[in-house]
Amino acid sequence: MYYITIDIETTGLDIYKDVPIQMALSVHDKKDRPVWEHSFYILTAQKLRPIITQITGLTDDILLSKGVPSLDGVQQWTSAIKNFQPATLIGYNIINFDFPMIQNWVNANSSVRFKFPPICAIVDVMILIAAERKSKWLKLAKAAEVYEIDFVAEDLHDAMADVRVTWELYKKIRREI
Repeated sequence: MYYITIDIETTGLDIYKDVPIQMALSVHDKKDRPVWEHSFYILTAQKLRPIITQITGLTDDILLSKGVPSLDGVQQWTSAIKNFQPATLIGYNIINFDFPMIQNWVNANSSVRFKFPPICAIVDVMILIAAERKSKWLKLAKAAEVYEIDFVAEDLHDAMADVRVTWELYKKIRREI
């Protein structure tokens, strides 16, 4: 079993209209050993709104110089999942945001018949934490504080930084449930 922690940064919060602009994945084996990690930027036809640049630190210039076309991004995503089987996806708000947005993005940018690689399970750390605490959902930074995960607040909303914090939260919450 491989655990693939994912996060995306996007052009907004609408899973039908907005698109990913950064994707990060980290892979751990069944003994929690790191196997692989990867992050990439994705070109978009949408001009980034100032609020998105403010939140993520990403600019249109960064995407133009470092971004890959959407089709290449889709291929990187599907290859990563296919290369690490069986796969369990882990994310923070993955059920209601990241995974649906990724599905819509893949559908819009791929014409292959079987677009989605096999996924055994999806674990939403945000929902696990809320259930364990019997509380409302916490933002990632607040959850990291509550569970004493070291992080640099300014780094959050970089997809790879979020992936690393999410993985550490998952390991802690998994022990407590």
